[in-house]
Amino acid sequence: NTLFFPAATETDDGGAMPDGKQWYVAIVHTNCEKKVKSYLEKMGVEVFVPVQTYVRMVGKHKKEMERVVIRSRVFVRCYPDSASRTAVKKVLFVKDFVTYPGTCQDAVIPDQQMKQFKYMLGCSDVQVIVSDNIQMGQRVRVARGYFKGFEGNICELPNKKGTFVGVTMNILGCACVSISLSDLEFLD
Repeated sequence: NTLFFPAATETDDGGAMPDGKQWYVAIVHTNCEKKVKSYLEKMGVEVFVPVQTYVRMVGKHKKEMERVVIRSRVFVRCYPDSASRTAVKKVLFVKDFVTYPGTCQDAVIPDQQMKQFKYMLGCSDVQVIVSDNIQMGQRVRVARGYFKGFEGNICELPNKKGTFVGVTMNILGCACVSISLSDLEFLD
């Protein structure tokens, strides 16, 4: 089962903040997410690479490692004009932007969805999974824990056990994190 959060109320401009900037998803070469982040930050572009830290045994020692949650994808917040996006596309290792299916229009992730996704990554002590194969179900609210107050729908992730909390990210699907069914309150 998965908890799926519906898209935030979108503005007419696709979720842009008052400064006019919007979140886009850049497609980058595999294992170059952090390099692209560094290049874009030097250009003054706001960029986000979703990562999580985990502990791994290396020999007899525990080593803290970092895992990129969405491979070959970097979130970029820039102006919607073509010049701003073209400048990002010219950065080494950037291939293009994710587009809406069947169009050439660059997909926009509303700011509220990005805030929820960042919060989920920052608060979760279990692995966050991103899936585009989510099905809607029973309406619920998280009653306890880091995500208390979040509302959404129970859904299923194929080949996964347990209940997951999800935040929609438009074109990319849903980011999910494990949560106990006992921490959910059923609505309606």
